[in-house]
Amino acid sequence: MPDAGSSGCGFLYDVNGSWNFGQRQFFNTRISPYLTIGAGGLTAEIKDAASTYIGSDGVKFADGTFVPSGRSILLNDGNTFLTVNYGGGIKAMNLWGPMGLRADVKGRTLPNFFGQTLTWPELTGGVTFTWGRTRRKPPVPAVRPTMNR
Repeated sequence: MPDAGSSGCGFLYDVNGSWNFGQRQFFNTRISPYLTIGAGGLTAEIKDAASTYIGSDGVKFADGTFVPSGRSILLNDGNTFLTVNYGGGIKAMNLWGPMGLRADVKGRTLPNFFGQTLTWPELTGGVTFTWGRTRRKPPVPAVRPTMNR
């Protein structure tokens, strides 16, 4: 039986791709703006019950029975929803060796949350690591002695 008094939380996870452009040097650090897009999921965890009602007014009786009124949504423990995110930000790379910082502004959309589309803005930040091939200066060609005849 669903419990209207249950508390819950959501676990948000995603995979993103980013496109860096306009790299600049600033105080001996590489600064780069970027655009990002990604997809992932949002999974519900309901504490102390298998499900709960959300977005509903209703009546809770002394025995714990809840009767919703109006539009209500039954959210089950483990329900998972597709998420899409998009936005841009700035990276400060190689602050401490390969490690740097990033900050971005994103929009996040749940395209089908019980038949509705939900969208909200997010401010995020984090640590970034740079790895892979570095640009090396091309070798200077060896000078061959020429013979004048």
